[in-house]
Amino acid sequence: PVSAPETTQFKKRYYDSHQKRSPLRTAISGAFAGGLAKTIVAPIERIKLLMQLQSSLPQEYTKKKSLQIASNIYRSQGLWAFWKGNMANLWNHAGTFGLNFFFMDYYKEVSYRYCRGERDTTSASHAVLASLMSGGLAGVTATTVLYPIQFLRTRLATDVSSSTTTNNRSWSIIRYTLQSDGIRGLYQGYGISIAGVFLYRSLHLGGYDAIKTIYLDKNNQKGVGVVTTTSITWMHRIAVAQLVSFVAGTICYPIDSVRRRLMMQVGSKGPKLYCNARHAFRVIFAQEGIRGFYLGLGPNLVRSAGNALVLVTYDAVKETIS
Repeated sequence: PVSAPETTQFKKRYYDSHQKRSPLRTAISGAFAGGLAKTIVAPIERIKLLMQLQSSLPQEYTKKKSLQIASNIYRSQGLWAFWKGNMANLWNHAGTFGLNFFFMDYYKEVSYRYCRGERDTTSASHAVLASLMSGGLAGVTATTVLYPIQFLRTRLATDVSSSTTTNNRSWSIIRYTLQSDGIRGLYQGYGISIAGVFLYRSLHLGGYDAIKTIYLDKNNQKGVGVVTTTSITWMHRIAVAQLVSFVAGTICYPIDSVRRRLMMQVGSKGPKLYCNARHAFRVIFAQEGIRGFYLGLGPNLVRSAGNALVLVTYDAVKETIS
């Protein structure tokens, strides 16, 4: 059991490190980190999407390995095609991570009070649970606001035509979607996406914050002095960020695969392959087996370095502008 002085000290450290942040600085840090990291790994992201959604693409992109797909992109569309749809991706991830980190602090305070209940004592377990819950809730909020942009990014990234007029193509996709499916078309796959995002962000954002909280609490209990978030080495941060990105990405990948496939069938002239997310899970498993849910997992694991970079860059930018 934790003594009263220890819980009081932990409560002070917790509030000092989590609840005295400027919302504007938090949002700017998250937006910058998300935009920078996702631009760096955009080529890997596009290859991953083409592998993941190969059932909706021309034959030259089906049953191909990542290097073969990269070669096809370069030969048919040129070098800049690896960043096709990246402007939508940039807006999406800058907005996503800006909103994620912005709302995470608010949800963390609410979740922390809920986890603690009426008790006056404060422990690391309450903070860890609050971190996991707030990460998931922040992810759901950001996804709800920006889901149409995520839809647009998926459609642009899987466009294998040689056209480079991305802006015109973007408006064309939006107009066609609204004409064929209405507003509902821009939110195709939203239901399964919310479930996946809550789990993913709980493990990714919440997990990163929770592990740092545990690290700080353990070191303070050892009597090594007052340890704050700035005293965690960057190597430790990178290792933790990579770990949570790898685990979260692998666990949630089947949900992401189903979500992307639901997006791709919007506006199709023939009968739709999937009625809903549950039907999509059944059809993919029956026709492709477990492997069908993990197409493109290899590039996604490489891309997880970008998700880790987001977390570490966010810490760096936040500490710099503070």
